[in-house]
Amino acid sequence: MTSDLRALQAALAGAIDLLSDEISEAAAVTQSPLEQARAAAAAPHRPAERPALPTNAALAVAIGTLSSEVCEADAVVVDRWPAPLGPAPSGSSGVKWFFCRRPNPRARCRLFCLPYAGGSAMAFREWHQFIPPTVELCPIELPGRWSRRHEPMPHEMSVLGERMAEELAEFWDLPIVLFGHSMGGLAAFELARALRRRGIAIRHLHVAARSAPQWPRDLSVELHHLPDDDLLHRLIQEYGGIPPAVLADRELLALVLPVIRADMTALETYDYVAEPPLACPISVYAGTDDTAVKLPTLRAWRAQTEGAFSLEYMAGDHFFPMTRPREVLERLWRHTAVSSSDTMGQRDDLPHTRR
Repeated sequence: MTSDLRALQAALAGAIDLLSDEISEAAAVTQSPLEQARAAAAAPHRPAERPALPTNAALAVAIGTLSSEVCEADAVVVDRWPAPLGPAPSGSSGVKWFFCRRPNPRARCRLFCLPYAGGSAMAFREWHQFIPPTVELCPIELPGRWSRRHEPMPHEMSVLGERMAEELAEFWDLPIVLFGHSMGGLAAFELARALRRRGIAIRHLHVAARSAPQWPRDLSVELHHLPDDDLLHRLIQEYGGIPPAVLADRELLALVLPVIRADMTALETYDYVAEPPLACPISVYAGTDDTAVKLPTLRAWRAQTEGAFSLEYMAGDHFFPMTRPREVLERLWRHTAVSSSDTMGQRDDLPHTRR
């Protein structure tokens, strides 16, 4: 739980700082963060100075709800950052679950990625550079963020897993590989279980920076039930300061807090239900500097599979999948290829491109 809150706080702080730097050239310093975001969305397109797209869902929600003209065409905002919006089948009910999916007619499998608490599909926007050419990258956009800002986030992870399994049915026609970062690891686990109940087996489950689902949660740090001001106080007191610009703007807080509370509710009320282990292999990854996720809680994932299990550390903190995407994906496909009966994702297929 601590790891998810730290991830959420750090991502929000970084995204706000980044957006403020970009806006300061054209906006008055007296503008509120929300007014600054409006100015950023309306600013002329500058291809040579594109900032990185914020990975934090709360900021994406704020940007996405700025004005009617932006809300009617998210592509206007998307065009300001390198996050291509891929097409989906006509009349697809599953299209809303993707933000930067790149359909690949050569694909022999699909990699579905689920983000950390408060994160969005935009966290994986660069990953297409580091996957084999026979893989289709499918970053999943959870309810309550970006283009899905008006949809409530389910308060139960099992419900979220069932919804994804049902509404993404048209995308289960190829072998499935799942990757989840932090909270996304728990969501990916519940999705794997929901697919199994439908007779659909996944190829491999990859989890980063997440304790095993059966590990008892720390009931002393539950935050989702607190009033807004108390929630903010606890976040500041226990997990570091939220940027002052955010705290000073009640309008922006009104957009940010529901996303935080929804994710915290889903995490802090998660009830693990014992079921038979998954048949697929499980690979777990952790950052050497991530003090929030302890080794015993990572090893406990072994009990969730009848297949192969691996646990390895990489340099970095809780955010190592975001800062070291190439290394994460190289290891991911190495494990996936070893556990597969075909040559999908062999190292020779890995793109040796820019980082």
